[in-house]
Amino acid sequence: MAIICGTDFSAQGSTAVRAAAALAGRLRQPLWLVHVLDDAIEALDTRARDLLVSAAESRLRAEARHLGVAVRRHARTKVLVGRPAEALSSLPDAGEPALVVVSSQGHGSSPLYRLGGTSERLAATSATPVLVVREAEPFEAWSRRARRLRVVVGVDFTPGCETAIDWVKTLRRAAPCDVTVAHVYYADQAHRRYGLHAASLLSVNPELERLLRRDLASLVGKMPGRGKVAFRPALGMGRLADQLIEVAESERADLIVVGTHHHRGVGRLASVASGALHMGRTAVAVVPNAERHARRSSTLPSVERVLIPTDFSDAANAAVRHGYGLLGHRGGEVHLLHVAAPARGRRRAELEPAVVARLRALVPATPLHRELVTRTHVAYGPVAPTIRDVAERLGVDVICMGSHGRTGVARALLGSVAAAVLKETRHPVLVVRSPR
Repeated sequence: MAIICGTDFSAQGSTAVRAAAALAGRLRQPLWLVHVLDDAIEALDTRARDLLVSAAESRLRAEARHLGVAVRRHARTKVLVGRPAEALSSLPDAGEPALVVVSSQGHGSSPLYRLGGTSERLAATSATPVLVVREAEPFEAWSRRARRLRVVVGVDFTPGCETAIDWVKTLRRAAPCDVTVAHVYYADQAHRRYGLHAASLLSVNPELERLLRRDLASLVGKMPGRGKVAFRPALGMGRLADQLIEVAESERADLIVVGTHHHRGVGRLASVASGALHMGRTAVAVVPNAERHARRSSTLPSVERVLIPTDFSDAANAAVRHGYGLLGHRGGEVHLLHVAAPARGRRRAELEPAVVARLRALVPATPLHRELVTRTHVAYGPVAPTIRDVAERLGVDVICMGSHGRTGVARALLGSVAAAVLKETRHPVLVVRSPR
């Protein structure tokens, strides 16, 4: 694997070369310096074409001579012919590249997206992470360990952000980085997700942001290396890209890292990656959500909190043993839940102690790990949506529930709570069949 740097021999191109050399030295990757000639040269005669290629090769070698000794020893140069975005993302001699580095000045504060440009086309189509730099100094200082690199990674709880998080972890393993994990949310959607009441869509709900910070920490997992790690939910008031840029500016970030789903056409106008490239003044790394990168994710899911809903039927109670079996020998939290019909005042006060006692009676008598904790919950409302909301608020890793195993007409008439929960929740669900 190697780092590929595209340069057009301009001042901005030299900036990309310096940044790429700093990354190659710190990440211990070979560096390829590449210049792409327009395919219009194919119309020239052989002598003229050879002269242009030779001149470009000489300039690349001159760029390589200015690199540090350690990087220069493993540096290669290459002149290609074609469209820059396509040529840089598929350099055969370099094998599968680890990173493609180019430069861009961005498009300032214009409210209109100017579609096109090598950096944007490359970020929109490359199956390899693409780093678009504005300045080289932050990367050079980080490579020398003179200071930490300040990184803001934007996440949205979709699979695309996991590869971006893994890429940031690679930087942290190489040298210290201060990382801010940012999530821009819209109040109505976020409140619905956790089953919370939104007093106002224009003000911050502390309980909502506490839950978001918890889930951001769970999503990221252990962050290797040294440097600060902060989790920052940001209430969205406009375009996501604008909000993310504001977070980066407030954190004085050197680099914004985002995942991308490679939107095309009109979809690119709503892309956070595209917006950050257009509007930001900070370097932007775009990490594609390619299937092969997802398979390499360094993070495996762990089960530490299990939610077990029950209506006290035999079918529902059959799931309790399985739920405890996930954690019984290594500790964690088991949350036993009963969803009751709506009740208020004295009726609720009379009901809950008896329900809690019945839930406690379900705890297996088998010896359990001393660090396993059981918590009981009584909730009120429609069963499946309430289970979903409780799972979100508790931040569980798995929902374990029983099923009566109805089929055909019986299922159509009576419905299936397990099926409804599977449809509504984003959490993994372990469904235990009725023992009958």
